[in-house]
Amino acid sequence: MSANKSETGSAGKTNLEADPDWRKNLFATILANTDDGVSVQDRNMRVIYANAAQKRMLGDDLEGRYCYQVYERRPELCPDCPVEMAFNTGKPFRATHFGFDKEGNQIAAEIVATPIFDDHGEIVAGLEVVRLVTEQVKVQQQIVEKNHRLEKLAHIAREISSGLDLDKSFSRVVKNAVEMSGADCGLVGVINKQRQVIQIPYHYNMPPDLEIPELPLHEGVAGRVLQTGKPTIVKDSARDPDHLTFLEQAFEKYEVNSMLMAPVMVGDKPLGILTLFILDKKQVFSQDDLETAMIIADQAAVALQNALLFRETSERLRIQRELNKVAISITSGLDLGKILDQVVSQAAGIVKADAAMIALLDEERELITFPYAYNLPAGLRRMTAPRGDSLAGAVIEKGEPRIVNDYAVSELSRREFVEEGITAVASVPLMMGDRCMGAIGVMAIGNSRIFTDEDIEILSLVSRQAAVAVENAGLYS
Repeated sequence: MSANKSETGSAGKTNLEADPDWRKNLFATILANTDDGVSVQDRNMRVIYANAAQKRMLGDDLEGRYCYQVYERRPELCPDCPVEMAFNTGKPFRATHFGFDKEGNQIAAEIVATPIFDDHGEIVAGLEVVRLVTEQVKVQQQIVEKNHRLEKLAHIAREISSGLDLDKSFSRVVKNAVEMSGADCGLVGVINKQRQVIQIPYHYNMPPDLEIPELPLHEGVAGRVLQTGKPTIVKDSARDPDHLTFLEQAFEKYEVNSMLMAPVMVGDKPLGILTLFILDKKQVFSQDDLETAMIIADQAAVALQNALLFRETSERLRIQRELNKVAISITSGLDLGKILDQVVSQAAGIVKADAAMIALLDEERELITFPYAYNLPAGLRRMTAPRGDSLAGAVIEKGEPRIVNDYAVSELSRREFVEEGITAVASVPLMMGDRCMGAIGVMAIGNSRIFTDEDIEILSLVSRQAAVAVENAGLYS
């Protein structure tokens, strides 16, 4: 065959063997064609030989220079130098070192250094064989980092599931999220549906001007993340179309550049938000950071749901105890005035309102009176209003509960109450059979508290007990 003819001579020898100097040239041929870098250093660590692969890797001007200057760009001998170890032990030495290629890129190399002896058995030089393992080392580092991340996430999960103390759990959550992502600081916000805000009680390493107590629920980047249920990385916060203008000054002061926001959700129900910040304009969050933040946010959601269920159970027990107190007050005597004074203060306490009032219908005069109040000026008790000219009047007229969370601008508001700072009111009818004789209302003063249907349900229970008190006192037949 032609291939055999080109490779062998008439005596069956290869072309290489046919060359009388083939043994003399074999070493040079191997060095010239191997992909591994090969160099020889003298006892002073000066490079006296480098093959073509070594020069392609590190540059053409290697001979005559110190190896540590060329390979790792150091002013002195490298720590754990393989050639130095070979000199000291007289045996080959293997190690992995990090250095720089001729373009300045960091590389990882597996180095085998072997001492070279003269005819008298003295070490005169060192042979160094260098094989690039940069990609293999990167993969190993990624595996180590992922394993470390998984161990850290498992540790976070154990911390979160170890108790129902939400403050401790979330303080750990935000600290771990910051440390694992390489962020500078972070926070966890929790949705307050009653006030329609994101309350932010949990911070880690936040600058003072950025320790924001709360944010609007449906505004800004946080509002967008909670509405879509999708995490986001903001690479330039100042240019995001949803950025909040009132935060601009603080963001500029601390050079907030990149933000990462992950929703804390159970199913499709948002409960809060995890936010991380980088205060270096040269850095941004990565996709790995986003994935880590989402895992932590999901774990935080479980903790938050458990804590909320625990709080909800505790709150229901508290409400039941308060309702029992109302029942005891009603059955303890027939002094209607004292009983209703107690009922009105207990109504405020049960729903955690700032104030409360009982309005009664004076059918003869067609007026609404307000004789029983809690945490309101005494002057309001002497006030009267036409039957249909107030929120209480509307509730009495229709016998149906009402919630007004924008009381100051409501057509059912009374100037006297607005002047006292009333911002929201929930009111239920006080019924005697099919007849409405008054209303019980609870109020928020000077804050963004809003009332809900749950508050109405609780007030309705109080109202029914108050009606029993009126019946027991024999006020109505």
